[in-house]
Amino acid sequence: MTENVERIARPRSVRWAECAYLAAIALHLAASAMIWDQTTAVYGAGLAIADLAFTLGLLLLLVLMTTRRGSRGARGVLAVLTALTAAYRLWQVLATEDGGTAIWLLGAQGAIMAAGAVLLFRPDTLAWFAVPPEEDEMDDDDDRDMVA
Repeated sequence: MTENVERIARPRSVRWAECAYLAAIALHLAASAMIWDQTTAVYGAGLAIADLAFTLGLLLLLVLMTTRRGSRGARGVLAVLTALTAAYRLWQVLATEDGGTAIWLLGAQGAIMAAGAVLLFRPDTLAWFAVPPEEDEMDDDDDRDMVA
């Protein structure tokens, strides 16, 4: 038996976290555009496009699953990926002597992602993430229309 629990409105922290992650995606795109020639020279255009599409696509999917659907699993995966990304971006900034604007944009991306992750675990988000996402409205009686 499932309880009919009404979904509460998205907390402000979740909305701000979504904005932070979308800003981080925009910074990643801007930094990638700045170093596109070097990236394609090393990896080729096909691999560079595939890597960028996969990375940003996965990030966007996790952000939307977390901030729009309230998926706790996606929030956990997003938090782990954010921690790894922020640590890697910090290492890039510290290890690069003169990386230019692109390195600083990537550093800012890591910091903004970390801020977004912190927002997702604030106390005002606990009740929102505790309510399961809305299920499809399919009764057990509706499967009689299916052909075996």
